[in-house]
Formats: sequence, structure tokens, C-alpha cells
Amino acid sequence: MNKKQIVEYLSDNGVDEIEEIKSKEDTLVLRFYYYYDEIEIAAAENYAVEESEEEEEEKWRDDFYIPYLIDIAEDNVGEIIEEICEEFDLVGEFVSRGIDDEEENNEFIVAFSKNDIDIENIIEELEI
Repeated sequence: MNKKQIVEYLSDNGVDEIEEIKSKEDTLVLRFYYYYDEIEIAAAENYAVEESEEEEEEKWRDDFYIPYLIDIAEDNVGEIIEEICEEFDLVGEFVSRGIDDEEENNEFIVAFSKNDIDIENIIEELEI
């Protein structure tokens, strides 16, 4: 497994602060952040206003705005992970660790392997 190429692929596709958590011959575990751009933030705001018919209140934020941002990040990261798996003939699983308080980014943990993996077991094992 070529760790360097995987990290470069992630970096080239819009994720930042990529950190290697664990690396063995057949498994690579990384932490990284997906930062929202202005277009994604504006889309989340528009969606929240449309759906809630309220402007920037707590319910608006918690029920519509934040979930929309999380969905965007998970969809985009999911596509990137899928492309990496196809490109490098790997199995990959990821989990979102949540959006930061400033609503600028979403943290992810991803595991790649040549064999079947269970991201939840890996996270538990590594205590992260």
C-alpha cells in the first residue's frame, strides 16, 4: 500500500490537515478535516431558511443548517474514499467525528486496507 500516494490523493481532493494515526503493512488509518467553502455554507444557509421558515435561530441551526453541512462533507468524503479504493484496489471505511464549533470543518477518521476492516473496531482499539 502506497501511503504517500493515498495522502496526496486526499490532499489533491480538498481535505486538509491529514495525519497518520496508524500504519501497518496492510492497514492505514488517517485523520483529516474537510473544510467548507463559501458556496457550501451559502447552500446550507439557504436550505435552512427554506426548510425552517425562520432565520438563524437555534432550531434553524441545529435542525437544518448543521445537518446539511454534515451531509455535504460526508457525501464528498465518501466519493473521495470510493475513488481511492478503486484507484488503489483497497477497502476503505470512514467515520465523521463531527463538525467544529465554528462550523468551518468536519473531522474524519478513515481506514484503508487490502482486507476487510471495521472502522468502529479500529477506533475502539486505538482509543480515538
